[in-house]
Amino acid sequence: MLTLDHLLRFGRDNVIRVELGAHDDSQWCVITCSIGNEILEVGRPLGSAWGRRIADKVRSLDASRLVTNAVNGLLAATDVLLGTSPTDEPFDINVILSKDGVSAFGASELVTRRTEETHSQADVCGINYSEARYALDAQLFPEHILVGSETFPGALDVLWELVERHPQVIGDIAWTAWDHLGEAGVGRPSMPTTRTNRPRRTGLGSERLGGAGSAPPHACRSPRHDTTGEHLAG
Repeated sequence: MLTLDHLLRFGRDNVIRVELGAHDDSQWCVITCSIGNEILEVGRPLGSAWGRRIADKVRSLDASRLVTNAVNGLLAATDVLLGTSPTDEPFDINVILSKDGVSAFGASELVTRRTEETHSQADVCGINYSEARYALDAQLFPEHILVGSETFPGALDVLWELVERHPQVIGDIAWTAWDHLGEAGVGRPSMPTTRTNRPRRTGLGSERLGGAGSAPPHACRSPRHDTTGEHLAG
């Protein structure tokens, strides 16, 4: 998957300057071009206009690969979430993501309305943390192809069953499969004051740096999943 960072940079004149190198044409493992992940402007006129513009530009340069955009429905409704939060509690998307009902909110009528335009621009609709949309979108948008572009690794045993149940869902990509060092905090730009600046493990990987794996991902590993090539797992 090629990402926005790899494909594009924006000049002072706000013109998209695409840097798709010729070498990318021979990389058969690249099946999609992602134009974004959890873009804050999704659900707003500016985001819709630029999303369409970028998607069309990428297709004009490489029609052989599918365009995707990983959408977090909660970010499309931050104004509503902020309005329902206590005024003395800072807004933290990671805290909200960890609460019960996050997937159900992602399948709400509000999120459906605000993300419809963005999803219509993509060949493969990326769904972040809203697996409740799988069955719903099969009814509302039967023409849509979906992928779980970010999901919790601790729920992979349940999520993979959903992938197999819904034919329009082509796979699941857990955040994160491998634990890693150096991130200040998952989804945060700075280190909390109670921690040092030493490299730390995030503690979220289904495969830990020491090699031990957690139960749900290993429960998903059967020969049927590994050899058919019907679904994408990451």
